[in-house]
Amino acid sequence: MTSPLWICCQLGAREHYSVPRALQLRNQLGLLVTDVWSGGATESGLFGARARGRFHPELRSAEVNAWTWGYRANEFFVRLRRNNWDRILARNDWFQSRALSAMKAFRDKHPERSVVLFAYSYAALRMVAFARKAGWFTVLGQIDGGLGEHRLIGDIQRGIRGYENDWTAGPDRYWDEWKEECALADRIVVNSDWSRRCLTSVGVQPDKLVTIPLAYEPPPAAQSFRRKIPVGFGPDRPFRVLFLGQVTVRKGVTAIFDSLDALKGEPVEFRMVGPVTIGLSEALRNHPQIRWVGPVPRSEVAREYQQADVLIFPTFSDGFGITQLEAQAWKLPIIASKNCGEVVRHLENGYVLPMVSPVDIAAAIRWIMAEPDRLGTMSRNSGVGSEFALNHLAESLCDLAASKRQPA
Repeated sequence: MTSPLWICCQLGAREHYSVPRALQLRNQLGLLVTDVWSGGATESGLFGARARGRFHPELRSAEVNAWTWGYRANEFFVRLRRNNWDRILARNDWFQSRALSAMKAFRDKHPERSVVLFAYSYAALRMVAFARKAGWFTVLGQIDGGLGEHRLIGDIQRGIRGYENDWTAGPDRYWDEWKEECALADRIVVNSDWSRRCLTSVGVQPDKLVTIPLAYEPPPAAQSFRRKIPVGFGPDRPFRVLFLGQVTVRKGVTAIFDSLDALKGEPVEFRMVGPVTIGLSEALRNHPQIRWVGPVPRSEVAREYQQADVLIFPTFSDGFGITQLEAQAWKLPIIASKNCGEVVRHLENGYVLPMVSPVDIAAAIRWIMAEPDRLGTMSRNSGVGSEFALNHLAESLCDLAASKRQPA
């Protein structure tokens, strides 16, 4: 029996194009539909800053439909909109209109071929509807916890005082279309059991859900990296806690900040790497135990992992949290919440917080600091397992298409 051809539709370079790359490994990628694609051009000014990194050499021979120049023109008008949700919806509409044209052309080119559509959530409704009418198998790639996560974060936002931010609830249209995506899709791929729980909490059909973790390939330099564990911590060599990502309520940073009272006077330094999207008091901006770094280029991220003693990832909700795998590649132990991808094995390669709270964060840091040998043990147990390999993703996707059993 001939294997199906897959069409992958994705806005941006999500997960370094891991899904189309995985399918390309199995010679099952029929078409990649995306917004911007450089085609491997190296001229810095040819496509503009947006196109840098919008390419992967493993997809050099793949059939790709993209509208790089059209995207730039559309983006000019999108940015005139004041409301961020309006900008999101406008981008999604623009992409889906063009993706539909590419899908229709593919259908006409392969009228007898079995086809599977993979499209990421929130910009997939029109493509999934078309694919269902064409008789194709449809897979929705759910990037986060959906409406369940959105409601959770809304409740947390309303309960936190003293940190101004620009979070606003998503409009009804955005969530109504997402519900339709979930209803129409034959299967919904989530990256963690946490996302699965978020989706089922708002009525998504459980037997549609398939948990497939993200794929990640460690950089070559990480293979030979050996972490040096200090014999102790003090004013001259504090315990270095790295936070990497958006400094926002959803990521649990307010719990980090509130843990500072409990850790006052202890040799602990938080290094905050990433854009700040919440209001900060003067006391926090000048706190002696915080180093504000801000955003850094991808080329400098490895150094942050190398110099830290532990990564802290106290997220209130994440579909997975790729920073966990990046940290593990550099043998960096992690303090993580339960509300993300299952990477940390408690007290083996990191510490799983019982709750995202200042008390639990302070307790985790003190427990690790109490005996530096614990850092060494967790570092030796760190690494990126085979379940996160691109081959595993390819096998999981192909198995998914092979089943093609409609949920009851």
